[in-house]
Amino acid sequence: MNDIKSETIAGGRPGSGAHRVVALCGPYLSGKTSLLESILYATGAIGRRESTRAVTSIGDGAPEARKRGMGTEINVASVDYLGDQWTFLDVPGSIEFQHDAYAALAVCDAAVLVCEPSPERVVALTPLLKYIEDHHIPHILFVNKIDSAEVRVRDMLSALQAVSGRKLVLRQVPIRRPTNDGGEETVGYVDLVSERAYRYKPSGASDLIEMPAEILPRESEARREMLETLSEFDDTLLEQLIEDIAPEKSLIYRDLHDEFGADQIVPVLLGAGDRENGVRRLLKALRHDTPFVGETAKRRALPSNGVALAECFKVLHQSHAGKLSLCRVWSGALSEGQSVGGQRIGTLLRPFGQRLDKIAEAKAGEIVALAKVDALSGGQSLGAGGIAPTADFPPADPAVFGLSLKAKNRNDEVKLSGALHKIVEEDPSLSFEARRDPRAADQGPGRDASQGRGRQARRPLQRGRRHGNPARGLSRDHPGRRPAARALQAPDRRPRPVRRHQGRDQALAARLGLPFRRQGRGRRRTAQLHPRRRAGPGRVHQGRPARSAGGRPRSHPVRRPVPFRRQLGDVVQDSASRCCSSRSSR
Repeated sequence: MNDIKSETIAGGRPGSGAHRVVALCGPYLSGKTSLLESILYATGAIGRRESTRAVTSIGDGAPEARKRGMGTEINVASVDYLGDQWTFLDVPGSIEFQHDAYAALAVCDAAVLVCEPSPERVVALTPLLKYIEDHHIPHILFVNKIDSAEVRVRDMLSALQAVSGRKLVLRQVPIRRPTNDGGEETVGYVDLVSERAYRYKPSGASDLIEMPAEILPRESEARREMLETLSEFDDTLLEQLIEDIAPEKSLIYRDLHDEFGADQIVPVLLGAGDRENGVRRLLKALRHDTPFVGETAKRRALPSNGVALAECFKVLHQSHAGKLSLCRVWSGALSEGQSVGGQRIGTLLRPFGQRLDKIAEAKAGEIVALAKVDALSGGQSLGAGGIAPTADFPPADPAVFGLSLKAKNRNDEVKLSGALHKIVEEDPSLSFEARRDPRAADQGPGRDASQGRGRQARRPLQRGRRHGNPARGLSRDHPGRRPAARALQAPDRRPRPVRRHQGRDQALAARLGLPFRRQGRGRRRTAQLHPRRRAGPGRVHQGRPARSAGGRPRSHPVRRPVPFRRQLGDVVQDSASRCCSSRSSR
């Protein structure tokens, strides 16, 4: 039997230059972005492996992701590995950005589920596993952070099998050694198909070593379990196992390829993404077993007849490039200026992290960003018949969180509405409606998603927006609430100013019934008598007589405002003198 490494596989052959797409998904803090950095470094796409802790990674490069320390959008990176073109989609792990993960899984050829070596946290894989299994997407389980694992791989495999509906096939057995503190650490692995042992290196490919004697019993048992699982789908392999005949490695590779492409088994690999351990073994498994674009299009019932067809799975709005539609080319080719279905294709861009590289043509299987195709949105396909919705594209989940937004400046209401339209187009799991207050209620899958997108809406505004609770119905500026300061109206007297947030002099003037006002730009406060009250002595300043229009002096003196404290003292003196005169008369 021919070797799978040299035989032509249905839909393509490794090393033929075909383009394939792999989605990296998993729960929050499982190490997906660190694994992406190691993949880019191992394939030579970057000269230095960056770190998410140092905020220098290619993935999670958006300002919102840097601020929160978590992925908030899909990270796209294309590499060349052993003659094949690959595009890796690093999706957010938070449950509130799950729609982006489903959209990336819809257009990928295979998925890599990244999880931690903790049986208690495998339940977080349930939503992703259900979607993947329902849509029959080939996937690999990558147990990350194996260098710090405190549990046995057998226990971890049992926990994963409890949440998976497919048969799990362990491809590696870890090599452990005791540490000084009485524990154990993983220093290498044994490949169960080739029966070779490797030692991890901090950076670079693992070294081939002689298989330790103490690992032989565990390796034999694990290999027998792997072959028994594969024999459930291959009668030839089952006969060889019954007759106690050692199967050929080419047969094992063929079974792994066929059952993986048909989504009947799930290979389980071990590694540490931040140390580049097990990354090259993962790349080789993907290279030999991942289906090609033709098989994926057939699985999704998409036409693959050579006519140009692209599916949009994500929309981005860039300040310098405008609207960008991230698309997967399923058939034919796209070029700049080409007209497809009545839509003119603008600039073709290949995303790499936050960088956009201009290309002249996009072939079948590639991920490309189409510029200035305003009519194309997520979940729609562009073909010869025009723009049409994709039947099996994941719908948005109903909202469970609401956020009230209001522009501080009424001139920014139009800008706020336009910004919300762009955000909803980028993330269909968000929705908004305009209220008559006027207020806009933004709803989404959770607080992080709604408030994170709200910060994006604040950028085009002059002074931002105000938050509120749409369930209360009244905001801080709603006319139904009592204002913070309001003039108190009395039925039998003229309105007086409120003493709240006013000075002591103004409060005393209010108690004495004296009008109070500020004069000029300074802080000096003056009070004027009521027009009906006659000015007493000392309240008219005798100054230089003013000249009239004819040049003759005026007959009356100039009336100037009197400082409030002098006027207040005169009032107190008058009150005291009246009191004294009344007592003397008695």
